Amino acid sequence: MATFCIGGNPLNLPRLKKFEEGTNARVPLQCVTNGNGHSSQNIVTEKKNKVDLENGCSGHNLPVECISLLEDPPALQPLEVTEPTAEELSLLQDYGRDNLDYLFYREKRVAWPKPDYMSKQPFITKQMRTILIGWLIDVSVEYELDEQIVFVAVNLIDRFLCVMSVVREKFQLVGAAALMLAVKLETSVKISPQNWATLTGDGFTARQMIKMEKLIMSVLNFDLRSPTVICFIQQICTKFKFPNDHSAISMYIVELAVLDDGNYMDCLPSKLAVAAILLVLFMMKGSETISSKFVHWWCGYGFEEIKPLMTKLYYTLRNCRSDKFQSIEKKYDDSTLDFIASITPKNLNFLCVE
Repeated sequence: MATFCIGGNPLNLPRLKKFEEGTNARVPLQCVTNGNGHSSQNIVTEKKNKVDLENGCSGHNLPVECISLLEDPPALQPLEVTEPTAEELSLLQDYGRDNLDYLFYREKRVAWPKPDYMSKQPFITKQMRTILIGWLIDVSVEYELDEQIVFVAVNLIDRFLCVMSVVREKFQLVGAAALMLAVKLETSVKISPQNWATLTGDGFTARQMIKMEKLIMSVLNFDLRSPTVICFIQQICTKFKFPNDHSAISMYIVELAVLDDGNYMDCLPSKLAVAAILLVLFMMKGSETISSKFVHWWCGYGFEEIKPLMTKLYYTLRNCRSDKFQSIEKKYDDSTLDFIASITPKNLNFLCVE
C-alpha cells in the first residue's frame, strides 16, 4: 500500500534501534501496576471466568495453550531494503483508490471497541489507559518505532479489554505484550521477549510476556489487522500530495486524540483521519475558502458530518498543554518535526467552505 509518513520514512519501513538489555534503566508504571509483577496474582478475568497465566486456562475455553512458540527460534537473515524507485512510487499511487477501498472494506468488518467499555472494567480506569498509552508512545520514540505500530497496539489493547477484565497489576503487561505483537505485525525486526520484559522495568518475565501475547491473539481470534487512523492519513496525504508539514500536523492531532481519555473511542479511524486533515487545511490556509468536495468524493463524508469532530479536535489541540499529553508534546517538540508541538491554533471560521 502506498504510504506517507513523517520523519523521512515514506514507505513505512522499520526504524527500530537495536534493543540492548541492561540499557536505559526503567521502573514499572506505578500508577497502573504495583511495581512487582512477579509476586502479584497473575490473573486476567473475563465476565464470569478467571484465567491464570501461569497455570493455564482454568474455567476458560480459549485455546491459549494450543500455540507453540519457540524460546530461541532460528536466526533469520536480515531483509535487504532498498530505496523505492520513481516507477515503484508511481505504481503505488496508481493503486491508491484500491488501497483506500480495501481499508474501508476492512473498517466495516471490524468489531470496534464499544465507546463505554472502560466503565465496565472494575480494576482500571480511563486515566490508567491514558497513562499506559503515554508509556507506549515514550517507548516508540526511544526505539524509533513507527506511529502505525503504536496505533496497532492501542487497537489490540482496546479490543482485548472489551472482552476481558484485567487487574491493575497486569495492565502494563497487556500493553507491553500488545506492543510486542504490533512490532511483529508491522516489521521484520526480531526483538526477544526478554528485551520487552526489560522495558517494563523487569516487572514481568519473558514467560509472562509470551503467555499474554498468546492470550491476546486467542481472545481476538487471531483477527489482528484492523485499519488504523494512520493508514487513512497516509493514503489521503499521498493521493492529494499534501506537503510534509500537513501530514505531520495531522499525525500530531490524532496522537493527541488517542491520549484524550478515550473521548474519541466512538470515531471510526477514517472519520478521525478526514477530520484531522481538514482541520490542518483550515489552520494552514487561514480564512481562505477550502473545498470539501474531495472529502465527499474520496472518503464519502460530507463536511457537515465532519464539522463537529473537527471542532472537537480543535479544542483538544487548544488544550494540548495538559499533563496527560506530555508524551506527545515531548515527541513533537523536536527540530526534526519542525517543533510542531509549539504551534498555536488560530480561531477558525468553519463557514468558509464551498
